[in-house]
Amino acid sequence: MTQPHSIRTLVSLVIAIILLIVVSPSSATPHRRQDISDAVTDIVSDPTNTAGVEVTEVVDTNTDALDSEPAGVSVTEFATDSVLETDTDSDLENVSDTGSEGTESDVVRIEVAESNGASESTESDYLAESDRPLRFAVVAHSSCEWDESWCEYERAMERSAETFDVTLDFYSPANSTDFTSLGVFLDEAIDSNPDGIALTISNETQVLEGLTRAKEAGISVMAFESGPELAYSPVLKGLYLGRFGMYDYRTGLLLGQVLAGEAELANFTSDMATGFCINDRPTVLSSNERCNGIINAFNSSGYSSTELNFTYEPEGLVADRIENKDQIAEMVNEAKENGFQFFLIAASGDKGAEAFYEYMQESGLVAYEDFLFVTFGSSEAVIENILTTNQTAGAISDQPYYQGAGVINALNMNVRYGIAPVDELHETGPIAFDAEDANKQVGDYYIVDGPIKLIAIQHGSCEFSEFWCTVENGIHNASTALGVETDIRFSTFRDPNRIDIAQLVEDAIAEKPDGLLVTIPNADALRTQLQAAVDAGIPVIAYNAGDSPSSDKIDYLTLIAQDNYLAGQVAGEALVKAAQEKGLTGKAVCISADPDETNLNQRCLGFEQVVEAANFTHVRVAAVGTDEELDGVVADYYTNYSDTDIWLTATLRLNNAFYDLIDAQGLTNGDYDFVHGAFDVDTKTLQAIEAGVTEFTVDQHPYIEGYDAVAQMVLLLRENVIPATEFLPTGPGLITAEDVPEIEALAGMYRRSVAT
Repeated sequence: MTQPHSIRTLVSLVIAIILLIVVSPSSATPHRRQDISDAVTDIVSDPTNTAGVEVTEVVDTNTDALDSEPAGVSVTEFATDSVLETDTDSDLENVSDTGSEGTESDVVRIEVAESNGASESTESDYLAESDRPLRFAVVAHSSCEWDESWCEYERAMERSAETFDVTLDFYSPANSTDFTSLGVFLDEAIDSNPDGIALTISNETQVLEGLTRAKEAGISVMAFESGPELAYSPVLKGLYLGRFGMYDYRTGLLLGQVLAGEAELANFTSDMATGFCINDRPTVLSSNERCNGIINAFNSSGYSSTELNFTYEPEGLVADRIENKDQIAEMVNEAKENGFQFFLIAASGDKGAEAFYEYMQESGLVAYEDFLFVTFGSSEAVIENILTTNQTAGAISDQPYYQGAGVINALNMNVRYGIAPVDELHETGPIAFDAEDANKQVGDYYIVDGPIKLIAIQHGSCEFSEFWCTVENGIHNASTALGVETDIRFSTFRDPNRIDIAQLVEDAIAEKPDGLLVTIPNADALRTQLQAAVDAGIPVIAYNAGDSPSSDKIDYLTLIAQDNYLAGQVAGEALVKAAQEKGLTGKAVCISADPDETNLNQRCLGFEQVVEAANFTHVRVAAVGTDEELDGVVADYYTNYSDTDIWLTATLRLNNAFYDLIDAQGLTNGDYDFVHGAFDVDTKTLQAIEAGVTEFTVDQHPYIEGYDAVAQMVLLLRENVIPATEFLPTGPGLITAEDVPEIEALAGMYRRSVAT
């Protein structure tokens, strides 16, 4: 049998394993980028090696540009309350993603302003909503008044509400024994006619009727902390926007697997060891899901298990802990009587952990020799226990502050600007920590006490592109609202005085900012410099362009951008449908830009996967150069392949080249037998959609990319809130003709910038 000190050595790996298995996106969805990047390399470098993909001549009209990084530097001075007027010719927009698995079931349309729980607003509605004070109702199963662990949620909500000029009304039970009145509180909140509702879904049945009422009343609802995985909850699907929190069942399952694995490594057989899950909130969905996962993991590993559901007394939390401590003692003593020598114990939350600590004061059990204990939660009691005793091997946090701030921000964006969350679950955890990490929880980590200075480095600029004006609006508005200074620097081909983007990163490192925000159009060209920034202790967040920290092989924190592979699939599905409705069944083309831009290749790859499945032959054209040269590439393709049925242009500049082709050929709506889809938003593209020339454009929400890059960095620097995933998606969404009035209503700041 393994000795106790060896168990301690083994368990030191538990938190690292959880971080690798639970936090990594690849644990749930195979990371597609590695396979796709190989395919892209094959297609671009050897057009004969297409693996079923027909590729036209790769047109390179600017070979010097391909051999070097974009260069150029300038600092855009941009007042928050001003709108820059720019040329309608837009710079090359490069956006990347984590390349999530492109299965057919993943392909979903996300209509702008037509989200799960959003109200249907008119142009005047959004203009009015964007300025006036708002009021949100917070309906929750717990309260800071009697649950200390809940104070972090409310503190974050209140600070976020103050930032966005929002008033909050709280609806919650009066004590820990009342878990049945959530539906009543939700009804009261709806009757008050708030602008939005933040809701914990502790019980689906209790809130079903209320959510239906809110939907009918046009009240946007966003969930946090507790709620179902919507993919498996058809009853509630479509009734609210999404949830801030974590995958509770999946996290519990993996945590249980790790604990069972530790017992096996220590040679504790199933007749020697047993598992417990302390369910401290048996009437709350998230707590039940965590214990369900843990128990299933124990059982599937061959260990017997017991779920202990706490009971609660009207006298309050102190009486609860005494009662719950006795319940734990009874559970462990019964297991001892059945001959078990070692106990795998997990608690579903802070209250379960605190009751376990009460029990430990009189149990006589020795950590690692008699038991292994882990818990969900990051309360002061849990952190203190990890730091001062050996009782808790580690803990899992779903970052309450992140949830509270995030749910108010998401409601604000939806109500004011019609922007709905892309994912049904915005993951705020799991964040696993042990004694070393607990020191950071109460220490300085990245925390900045004084003024915060950020540097943002990007491969485009408002000075040359109205698309980037919208990104920069987000950066500047977030900086103003959150009280930080952000210096925007750029490197673009269109700037004659450009400086290499890698040099901009090196210069930024020398200035030692509190945080670095950066677009990563080419990870190979920036890897050395960005890793140097991370190694120098500067936190780095990527936005708009990149892949993911693991795929880019750079230790930045997260990427805030569109999922471009999915965007290509969504575009492909919409274009195939439009083509088939016109009786078109032949050839499709994706016109992209620099073949070295992985993000743009992702768009084409997703598109090609869909059109190939629909039996369209497909080609890809890569074009680099001036606007005139791009016009020539598109015109040459049309001359040689005028029988193409489906056209997809992957950047704004290529959209405009396509429109120049339409004008040059004298074509009007109905004069041609093909359909066209676009990417991104500018004046010409919206006009083409209204005119019926373009079916749609794929929107990556550039305002959110800029805003959230700053907001995520400030959460880290002020509250030690860590991005829980490598990728925070901002798109895709489809803008069709019916959506154009809404986009135009918000032109100038939030959805696109005004051009002349």
